Amino acid sequence: HGQVACETWVPCHTVWTHRARCAGHWKRYHTQPSQGIGVATFKGLDVFQRAILMAKYIYTITSQFPDKERMGMTAQLQRAAVSIPAILAEGTSRRTTKDRQHAVDVALGALNEIYAQLLVAKELKYLQEAEVKRFERGYDALRPKLIAYQRSIQPHPDSGLQ
Repeated sequence: HGQVACETWVPCHTVWTHRARCAGHWKRYHTQPSQGIGVATFKGLDVFQRAILMAKYIYTITSQFPDKERMGMTAQLQRAAVSIPAILAEGTSRRTTKDRQHAVDVALGALNEIYAQLLVAKELKYLQEAEVKRFERGYDALRPKLIAYQRSIQPHPDSGLQ
């Protein structure tokens, strides 16, 4: 990754579409190897941090949905949004490479579920086109990073497992 100008965070409703810059350089897909098991492994993942920001964004926009959707679309979108960082965290504890990569597949599925639901919300006039476009920018940034992270997953050292 090349050098870029430093950037500050934008207001909370769009923050997940941007990333922190560190010393003028993009962070890697994750800030430490996907080895070992524990809190430090998933908390240091760039995709985990982005997923947290995306979940905050989903909570922000769904708070404006009609009350009649509180137990419907609002709850479903919020559950799917929270599931992405949770799945990524849970996946780091899996013993095999295949199982850790599968967790990323599940997170990608949840991301697509959110996208589809937001398109329905737009059709129901719960969201304006601008909000969907904001989500799409974040989606277009997060999805390839999840895929790149999935490809970077290596066997745990000294585990003898693949």
